[in-house]
Amino acid sequence: MCACAKQFKTLGRQQGRALSPQRIELPWVPDMGIRGRCTCGNIGVHWHTVDYSVIPRMCQCQYCTSKAAAYVSTSGTKVDILIRKTGKHRIHRQGTKTAEFHECANCNDLVFVTARIDGDLYCALNSNCL
Repeated sequence: MCACAKQFKTLGRQQGRALSPQRIELPWVPDMGIRGRCTCGNIGVHWHTVDYSVIPRMCQCQYCTSKAAAYVSTSGTKVDILIRKTGKHRIHRQGTKTAEFHECANCNDLVFVTARIDGDLYCALNSNCL
């Protein structure tokens, strides 16, 4: 089993809602979080967190090392995902097929990984895309 899949019990939940380009932010409410995207901008993420002290974790499996992936997550936080061209969104599964690795087929970046455990959806972000 990939080390990523073993760590999913401690990862933050991914709510599966896309960022809306028409989203209106109230001026007195700070937009706390970290935004990122793949190199070409096809897959964007907005991680709603106030804890900026997380340390990326590197999985040592062959797939993750080939992508130079280092993952960040915090329990109880939310991630919004925006995929502009769904035809360029690629999901890769390997080993036990517990985790789904979400890549951009256009620029080949691994942006995030998800896993459904006991009915809950968990997510970790590749810190290289933030």
